[in-house]
Amino acid sequence: MEAAEQEFLTKGYDGARTISIAQKAGVTHAMLHYYFSTKDDLFERILEDKLNSIIAPTQSTLDDSSLSVTERLKFIIEKHFDYLMANPLLPNFILNELTVRPNSYTLLLKNVSEKMLQTYSKFQADLNEAVAKGEIEQVNIIELMISIISLNFFPVMAGQAISSFLNLNEFEKAKFLSERKAENVEIIMRRIKKH
Repeated sequence: MEAAEQEFLTKGYDGARTISIAQKAGVTHAMLHYYFSTKDDLFERILEDKLNSIIAPTQSTLDDSSLSVTERLKFIIEKHFDYLMANPLLPNFILNELTVRPNSYTLLLKNVSEKMLQTYSKFQADLNEAVAKGEIEQVNIIELMISIISLNFFPVMAGQAISSFLNLNEFEKAKFLSERKAENVEIIMRRIKKH
């Protein structure tokens, strides 16, 4: 799975070769096809695993009613940012694959969206309760999550270009990204803060 993930994340579906995956994994090509009959089966497993690995922490955090809605949002922004930083190839991979072959993932995306919409619906009720108490401004969770994803995806996707443009060494790049994460939290918190 690690070999397949690396192959697909770096080369995309079209560029990935199952023979390369088998070689990197130290198995025969026949053995790979014994467990995954087609390249599509293996690719869908990788894509599903990666999407679920993003969703699981979001679901558990949004469902944690021991935290205030603002604490949950702050944790989500930070966890999502950290996850993307640990998986820097993921944003481009997901966007590329879903753009190039959108019809290939209809069922997978439907399953993922159903899970998330249930979680979002519950959290929207918590947001509405906080609005009624005068703690935050009215906000739609879907729009808010799109803002969070957008804010967090860009520094990862454009990381190399940003580093080159700002002429950052590795230490400066790490500092910049840490500050960027804090800024993303601040932007979202300002959006929901009661005026």
